[in-house]
Amino acid sequence: MYNILTDGLPKEYDGYLINYQYYNGILINDCLTDDEQLFDNTDSGRLEKLYTAFTILYGNGIPNNIDTALAGLNWFMSCGQDNEEDRKDKTKYFCFNQDSQYIYSAFRMKYNINLAKDIDLHWFEFIYLFNDLSKTAFREIVNIRMMKPKDMKNYSKEAKLEIKKQKEKFKLKNNNIEDYLTDEERKKVDDFYNFIGS
Repeated sequence: MYNILTDGLPKEYDGYLINYQYYNGILINDCLTDDEQLFDNTDSGRLEKLYTAFTILYGNGIPNNIDTALAGLNWFMSCGQDNEEDRKDKTKYFCFNQDSQYIYSAFRMKYNINLAKDIDLHWFEFIYLFNDLSKTAFREIVNIRMMKPKDMKNYSKEAKLEIKKQKEKFKLKNNNIEDYLTDEERKKVDDFYNFIGS
């Protein structure tokens, strides 16, 4: 398992240079989840999606061995962690694109990091900090999305109506990722979301 305290921030995987900046991790996530459905649900579409993710990740060429390339992709997206346990709740509660303004604001408020200028921020750093965005508007929006009817049983009628209104305002756009990912790709995406705590 990778330890940032002793291992530092990696700039290569198994001898292959990686594009480690946080925005590359977001681009890879967008590519793998592809909620705009830029890639069709065929074998060639899935291969194109993986090839695009590999192209974003590897700086001096993709590893010739597909197992190495896939292992490096999974390692990078999970920040070097082994995530074997599956989450029971597969619901996604945030989207880097849809929530970009709230994520930007949260990083400014909590860490005084300007994500528009601090572009050399490592993906691993970004995710570690992202996991600790408590007491921010972004986290409140995620909490609203996560709230279930049973969580509101002791709320007043007015409070329930307000929460329902906020849930509608901040709901995520449809994401049909489950329809066009292979089991292996779906596991990598689930591992990633499990690691970042959504």
